[in-house]
Amino acid sequence: MYDDFAKIYDRFQKIDYGAFVEFYKALFHRAGVTPETVLDLGCGSGAVTLLLAKEGFDVIGVDISPDMLAIARSKADAENLDILFLNMDMCAFEIPEPVDCVVSALDCVNYLEDSDELRAAFECVYGSLKPGGIFIFDINSEYKLREILGNNTFIYEDDSAYCVWDCGYFPDDNVVSFDLNFFVKDRGGGYSRYNEYQEETIFKLGEVAELLKDCGFERIEVFGDLGFEKPNDRTERIFFAARKM
Repeated sequence: MYDDFAKIYDRFQKIDYGAFVEFYKALFHRAGVTPETVLDLGCGSGAVTLLLAKEGFDVIGVDISPDMLAIARSKADAENLDILFLNMDMCAFEIPEPVDCVVSALDCVNYLEDSDELRAAFECVYGSLKPGGIFIFDINSEYKLREILGNNTFIYEDDSAYCVWDCGYFPDDNVVSFDLNFFVKDRGGGYSRYNEYQEETIFKLGEVAELLKDCGFERIEVFGDLGFEKPNDRTERIFFAARKM
């Protein structure tokens, strides 16, 4: 996943990563926790990971894509940030020592294929947390995947790259597909073409909450779109916060 798209991923992301980190800090305060160590699960190219490190947290980044991790390491080195990056599957990972907090940003969880993989990921997270630790993650809502992404096409371009993002909605399979075709200018002035196919699974809010409980999590709270309001039928991004007590 993201093997070729890693080359231009950051360029086409119009996301306020700082807002995610600020929301995490607000959730820490709300829960009465003061984490020192944080695992960024599905860290990608390290945007959130680096911001967490700059806030003073001792951070570990885990991702399945070696290409994304190479970018993340390069960015961390450029800013003299001491971050441990590990190339592992979020459904089967182990870290050297338990942490105070696990975060997983930007719908990484939706890339899991089914409830079995979701349970496996939650079990790994639970095992990686210290007692009293907190797990914060978000998913793309069914509304966003079905109505906003759905069967739509998006185009992104700048002076050196062009990307066509075709989405498909398959209700029988409970997935939305992303067919990414992009052209990147090389040093000689020509363009190289890359293609990447991905799928996100639609997970029901109740299903996610029940799996968290089954894996031992308690004090499960659910929020919508980077705020403390409960999600509604138009919420695009749903946040979960759960504790290992």
